[in-house]
Amino acid sequence: MATGSPKPSYLTYNDYEYFRKKFNPDWVTRFNTDVFNKVINKTTDEKGKQKYDSIFREIFRHISNSNVFMFDDSAKACNYINYILYKEVEKKSDVEYNVDTFSTTKKFMKEYKNEYGYKNYYCETKMVYINADIYEKVKYLYDLYDKYYEYTKKNFGINYDKKCNALGYAIQYHNKIVDDYEEDSDLINKSLVMKKLIEKLELQPYDKCQYRKDQLHKSKIEIEKEKEKERLEVEAKARQQAALLKAQVEESGSKAIDEQERRTDTQEQQQQEERAHGYEALQEHQIDSVTIDHSNEAETRAASVVYRGPVHNPLSRQYGRLSHDELSIHNKVSGRYPEQGYYKERGHSYDSQLENKLGSAEERNLISGNPLSSASEERGFIHNVKDTLSGIIGDVDPIPVVGVSGGMGALFLLFRVLEILNLHPLYTINLNKY
Repeated sequence: MATGSPKPSYLTYNDYEYFRKKFNPDWVTRFNTDVFNKVINKTTDEKGKQKYDSIFREIFRHISNSNVFMFDDSAKACNYINYILYKEVEKKSDVEYNVDTFSTTKKFMKEYKNEYGYKNYYCETKMVYINADIYEKVKYLYDLYDKYYEYTKKNFGINYDKKCNALGYAIQYHNKIVDDYEEDSDLINKSLVMKKLIEKLELQPYDKCQYRKDQLHKSKIEIEKEKEKERLEVEAKARQQAALLKAQVEESGSKAIDEQERRTDTQEQQQQEERAHGYEALQEHQIDSVTIDHSNEAETRAASVVYRGPVHNPLSRQYGRLSHDELSIHNKVSGRYPEQGYYKERGHSYDSQLENKLGSAEERNLISGNPLSSASEERGFIHNVKDTLSGIIGDVDPIPVVGVSGGMGALFLLFRVLEILNLHPLYTINLNKY
């Protein structure tokens, strides 16, 4: 019975080339006929020796040249022996590769180990019985290996046709594998490795060799990989676009938030400025109001001291005006303005009283000037008052002041002057105030 799995383990191109050289060295090896006869005699009878003689000689040559049983990786070496066995049997017209042939070959290898004293069982336990279908796939792959090796390593000299044919066979074997054995992924993947190697070759010009790289067929695995690659690229692009869109949305949202914050800050700043401006405007309005009040009061006070004509003192030829302070005191105490003054309440105007005290128009013109003019200011307020009082006193009729002291006399004269000017009510109010 055959042992092992019917599914073969395909060698890689590098492993295949390694064992091919080991089992078929360039140098001439000595064939030990005595050992061969001993081994074959222990393996089969005379009929079997006639049937398997050429096959066992080839197997013996392989295992003798490189001592396959001493390899560290004897499993791969025996895998190669499987292929050689089927290949040699195929050459014989009178031998068929079957289970009996496979079992007899394994027995021959076991006797060979016993003859040389090898104690391991790696090779015979790793040998796999392969049927015609499996062998066909293995043969296409290893023939592809051989033709690629010929094209790249063998020296064809000027015989370009043979070199070109080697490339043509390699392309043909690859296309056969990918077209007919897509279900065997291990076989397809190893053929695709060779396809990439061929695509890297520097080919002869087309006029010398008609075989081109684009004649290599694509496998379903490649097509699926390309679709998967396109799908991944689309997904990657979609993720990139989604990330970009997300970043744009986040940036837009951030800008919107920043803009809203900026607007809020601007509005708050404007409101603060408006409040500050309103407060300043209110203060200015209050100041203006106070200023206007003071201005109105000042204007009112100023209006109250403007004389409508010169005052004529019948007791003296000296003319003058009352000072601003004196008239302001009158207005403040009486609470009346010139239009509502004291004299209107008494039934006669202030103007009429003054006109009665004044002389002719010429005399009125003489005193129409401003008593606060530069000439008057140069002499000073005290001197003006002094001159005015002196003039008035000089024109007052002598009144006997008997038994009156000097101070009382002066006070009497002052009252007399106020009576003449009709100012004694103001003076009386001021005295009462104090």
